[in-house]
Amino acid sequence: MRNNQIENLLSRTGDVALRRRARWILERIIKSRPKKILDIGCGDGFYLYLLSSVIPSAEIIGIDPDPKALKSAKRNLLGDKIELKKGSIYKLPFKDESFDLIIVSEVLEHLENDAKGISEVYRILRPSGLAFFSVPHANYPFFWDPINWVLERFMGTHIKSGFWAGFWNNHLRLYSQSLLTSKLKSSKFKSIETQILTSYCLPFNHHLLNLAARFLVNRKNSSIRRVVSKFNTNSKDGMLTVNPYGLFFWIDQLNNRTYGEIGVSLVSSVKK
Repeated sequence: MRNNQIENLLSRTGDVALRRRARWILERIIKSRPKKILDIGCGDGFYLYLLSSVIPSAEIIGIDPDPKALKSAKRNLLGDKIELKKGSIYKLPFKDESFDLIIVSEVLEHLENDAKGISEVYRILRPSGLAFFSVPHANYPFFWDPINWVLERFMGTHIKSGFWAGFWNNHLRLYSQSLLTSKLKSSKFKSIETQILTSYCLPFNHHLLNLAARFLVNRKNSSIRRVVSKFNTNSKDGMLTVNPYGLFFWIDQLNNRTYGEIGVSLVSSVKK
């Protein structure tokens, strides 16, 4: 039943890499039944939305340094009893050992000092508590971002910002499995499981998602925006005549098996 609930919650998540990450994390969270959860770098509130749907009894808090992100999260979580805070991962406004479970998804790659951020997560996690980290994987598939894939391998560089920065946009680094594992262990975390996700995707997948996001941002009251929103799982709202994510999801089925060392995302569950 819970798996069906998760699939329904992710039925309008067009970003197949995000969809895979979220499913991987949720499937493991529901087994632990945490009472107090923190989402660090909560952004638009998507994980908060998922968590409140799957574990409605838990106390859930989201924190982000960006006021615009928090405003977006508040709008997306309208009616949900979730606390939102402005703050930095470098100095989290919580006492030691405050949370049973912490999510840090797509955050570390933005930090000048990722080790300091990881240490703060360790500080506020309760003994035997769980933390989930996800980061962009250094060995990503060619089709996800062909331009940077070629630039990295043949010229030792990449596009750092703007539309064509693609996978690298606003990222200070990508992570290998060994790099992430060593950083987590350096902060005394005990590794439970690490996995590489999303090996197959459409060509220029990252750029297609970027274009779609820009299109929807300019249509705030558009019925299309509402129908394709990842926060909308109302079956009565209709998914247009054809599921706009159908092709993405069809190719994503290939990722139901593990394919070696290539993938968009690197996810890890650790214990204090």
